[in-house]
Amino acid sequence: MRGNGFKDERGNQYSRLYVVCDAGIKCRQVSWLCLCNCGNYKTVIGNNLRSGGTRSCGCLQKEQITKEMRCNILVCAPQIDLGERKGVKARHLPL
Repeated sequence: MRGNGFKDERGNQYSRLYVVCDAGIKCRQVSWLCLCNCGNYKTVIGNNLRSGGTRSCGCLQKEQITKEMRCNILVCAPQIDLGERKGVKARHLPL
């Protein structure tokens, strides 16, 4: 615990975020400067770290969106029949 009663989070790892140092008070709560696994820094309120509300600098969401888009384009996209013309194959429609 710090002198003001807040838990010292320095050195702790929460999902992809490693707590580097205290970043001061934000919204009446202690915020922490965190280093993400991808190399970016992010300031996060301590409660959001402990509850799992913030798990990365934003890179995790970008990865999940990219993964979903790949699924939609490569696997889940509807196919259309372009007719029985010779040499024409069914194609995936872009989303």
